[in-house]
Amino acid sequence: ELWILVNDDQLFLKLYSEDDDLDYVPVWPHQRFAESYAANLDEPLQPRKLELDTFFERWLPGLSRDGLSINIFPVQDEITSSVQTAIANGSSQMFFLKMN
Repeated sequence: ELWILVNDDQLFLKLYSEDDDLDYVPVWPHQRFAESYAANLDEPLQPRKLELDTFFERWLPGLSRDGLSINIFPVQDEITSSVQTAIANGSSQMFFLKMN
């Protein structure tokens, strides 16, 4: 399972990286990490669980179609917040990490 953050309207969090000039969706491996990240944001957001099958079959193709990347396990620390950016590889179930 993966976790994303959503607002009260169930819209998911999308962020922008000026360094990489891309929009991305942050994902976490556990609810508590998503909650910790959300605690430091201005807007109240709640964690939402995504099953891996759903993420690979529906989310990755949709994110890729919309030109969005994913950021795996971001943290609020300046040193590690943009360490990993994953880019969906078309409709396959693989993704590649771009190390910054």
